[in-house]
Amino acid sequence: MAGPTVDVFVGTTVAFATSTFASELVDMAWDWSRPEVEVTHQGSTSAMEFVGADLYDPGTLTLTCHFNADTDVPAYGGAVEVITITWPSTGTSVVSGVITGYSGTYTLNEKMVQDVVVKLSGAIAITAA
Repeated sequence: MAGPTVDVFVGTTVAFATSTFASELVDMAWDWSRPEVEVTHQGSTSAMEFVGADLYDPGTLTLTCHFNADTDVPAYGGAVEVITITWPSTGTSVVSGVITGYSGTYTLNEKMVQDVVVKLSGAIAITAA
C-alpha cells in the first residue's frame, strides 16, 4: 500500500521582483484564512450556521534566512512587490506583498539568522510543475 505523496522542504526559493531582496532560505511559514460569514436565521435549528466569505486574506509569509549584513538586508520602502515562491517539485506560487517586519538573532559564535515578515496582498496564483 502506497503512502501519501508529500514534498520535503528542500530546494524552495523565494524571489522578490522589485527590491531583489535575497538570502539563503532556512524555514518559511505561510498562514492565510477565509473569514466565515454567519448566516443563521429564524429557521435555523440547534446550531448557528456559517459559510465561507467570497474574499480571503492571502495571509502573512515569514521567512527565516541566514543573515549577511553586506547583502541580506530587506528593503523597507513600503512598496508592494511581486514575490515568486518556487517549490521543489510542485511548481510556483506568485503573490504580491510588502515587507512589514524584521527580527534578527545574533548569538556569539553562531550563525546569524533573520526573520522577514511579508504581508501578502491580492490573489495567489499557483502554477503546477
